[in-house]
Amino acid sequence: MTRQAKRELLIGIFAPIVAIATAVLLNFVLGPNLARDSGLLLTSVLLAAWWGNQRGAVIATFLCFTGLATFIASRDAVSFSFRQSDVWQLLSFVVVSATLNLVNAARYGAERRLRVQEERFSLFMQNFPGAAWIKDVHGRYVYANDEALRIFRVDRDELYGRSDDQVFETPFAEKLKTNDRTAIAYGETIQTLEELSADGDPSLSIVAKFPVLGLTGRPAFVGGIALDITERTRAEAALERERELLERVFETIPVMIVMHDPATAVQRVNGEFTKVTGWTTEAANAVDLWEESYPDPKDRDEVRRVIETGSPEWRDITMTTRDGRKVDTTWANISLSDQTQIAIGLDITARKNAEIELQNLVRELEVANNAKDEFLSMVSHELRTPLTVIMGYANYLSRRGETMSASERQDAHLEVRRESERLSRIVENLLVLARLDRGQAVDIDLLMLPRLLRAQADEFDRWHPDRKVSLAEVEELPLVEGCQVYVEQVVKNLMANADKYSPPEELIELEACSTGREVIISVLDRGPGIAPEDREKIFEPFYRAETSETKLVQGFGIGLSACRRLVASMGGRIWMEPRDGGGSAFRFSLPADESNFEAAPETFIEDDARQPVA
Repeated sequence: MTRQAKRELLIGIFAPIVAIATAVLLNFVLGPNLARDSGLLLTSVLLAAWWGNQRGAVIATFLCFTGLATFIASRDAVSFSFRQSDVWQLLSFVVVSATLNLVNAARYGAERRLRVQEERFSLFMQNFPGAAWIKDVHGRYVYANDEALRIFRVDRDELYGRSDDQVFETPFAEKLKTNDRTAIAYGETIQTLEELSADGDPSLSIVAKFPVLGLTGRPAFVGGIALDITERTRAEAALERERELLERVFETIPVMIVMHDPATAVQRVNGEFTKVTGWTTEAANAVDLWEESYPDPKDRDEVRRVIETGSPEWRDITMTTRDGRKVDTTWANISLSDQTQIAIGLDITARKNAEIELQNLVRELEVANNAKDEFLSMVSHELRTPLTVIMGYANYLSRRGETMSASERQDAHLEVRRESERLSRIVENLLVLARLDRGQAVDIDLLMLPRLLRAQADEFDRWHPDRKVSLAEVEELPLVEGCQVYVEQVVKNLMANADKYSPPEELIELEACSTGREVIISVLDRGPGIAPEDREKIFEPFYRAETSETKLVQGFGIGLSACRRLVASMGGRIWMEPRDGGGSAFRFSLPADESNFEAAPETFIEDDARQPVA
């Protein structure tokens, strides 16, 4: 029993006692003047007040007993003696009064507790984060909180005492009633997902329908609660889209990503990491990935240090892939709030290769630039030397030609012709290299080598009467595919080269032979020879094999280079071999005519489009 109930009970018990004592006191003061019927009147007031409230009952009880006591006391005020019937009457009023007070106190306490519970229920429902309502078994609403009224778009006056069919349109009403009948029929809670929206605005909610049992144990009401999960559903859908987006980005982005804990244990790797290194998440978890990827302990310690510090700076590191390849990579590290480490890496192998190629290109450009300067210097020198000789003899002949002997004039003319030939050869070689660099097409014809080689040997003999030249038998050679101008220039360059480096008394030999698919032309000398390490380099532009013998010979290294370019443009090859007994053999090949065109050396066939060049 609460403190308030105890206080009200004590008031109800002591009220009659106080009333009797007051009545006796009034009797002595006022005398027996009160009407006898006042006791009945006050008794009626007492009974009526008990059905009112507690405070009125207490006042009525007090007045009733006061009047009753005065009535009884007035019958014998002097002696103050009571009859036995008066005593029983007085006791009956006391018992009835006490009983009514007890009953009223219990009723009042129950009503008060009910009001408190109603206030608490209403407060709970109004603060419930969702809609809540109660219907009777006939489907009429008896309660709905503010959220339910907001969702249903109705007022309480429009809702209370009415069914779904009377308030809402048929589709929405049927939707609301569907699970009410199930909950009543089975006597258990039904939970579903429903769209609760009276005006068509979609609002997805988790709805629970449950029976409320009456005193008989049968369902007397149906309760319903609904939590609007529209925003949560949208947020979950958006979160799922974000998760899917991140998953796709994680797996498809061309950037390596490794997730690991602070202890560097791998949690996950993405597709790009697997593509570059060959390691999947499962394979990486089965080994020490860092030891496998960085066999060098120094590199491994550096990687771990970067991971532990969470440095976002990019670091270039060479990794070892699962199959043992070396890959140039660069990595940065990101730390999350839960201490998860995200390593982001790029495969920079192509970039490194490009950097190396760029560095090589820069070096090549530097070499080319230096070679250009050297080339200009050498060309200037090589052109100036024959020009000086030509101009010198020309001036000498113009001033003293008439006084010179015949042999002196012949020698002067011979020197002018030699230097002119040399100058012409230099210019022709430079022009050939320029044409080939521009990609100029080569006109390929069928050539008769015997006449061409005899012409070159005779021309060389005329220009170099002091040099012995021999031409081997070449009458049985097949036709070859080539450019006559180019073949003549190659032969001239090789014979001039043999003349420069051979002693004056030594023979220069010119020969040719067929191997079936090609014809090989050779120029042989008895010069100082060429060291093995220089035999390929001498065909490079501006390269000269420097020996004590060759330093005294003029030249700047484009003759053999031009020969290689010319022969290659005709589908042949050129090389150098040492000769037994000293000297060198320079050989180049030309493709033989595949049609086996067999004609006499000096014969032309008018109806053949591929006529040999005489």
